[in-house]
Amino acid sequence: MVVGLLAILGTGCLVLTRAVQHPRWGFAPTSVAVDLLPGLTIETAPPPDTGIIVTSRRSGDQAAAAAVNVGDIITAIDRVPVKTIDDANAYLKSHQQPVILLTLLHHRRPYLVRLNRAKRGDYGA
Repeated sequence: MVVGLLAILGTGCLVLTRAVQHPRWGFAPTSVAVDLLPGLTIETAPPPDTGIIVTSRRSGDQAAAAAVNVGDIITAIDRVPVKTIDDANAYLKSHQQPVILLTLLHHRRPYLVRLNRAKRGDYGA
């Protein structure tokens, strides 16, 4: 089996790719998505905005309970500015605390949300 990790730029997720032996075609890839934030799917915001835009949210999840909306822009994680998915990924990999503080903009108005990262099964939307 061959294993690799692929960051899909601008999507908010990493894809763990592995190739398994297929009896007819040799190696065939399989993938498993690993999302960065619980209950959310995110992308790098298009200009002129800077930050990460929420593209979908899981109903009934902690992000929904905290009133995070599709279209909101994440500008910081734990008060550290993030402008791209790569910024968020680098920060989240180097800081493994179970609760994170997101700074978001909703219709250009800032607000703060705490999310519990410990619930690993709740990632993605």
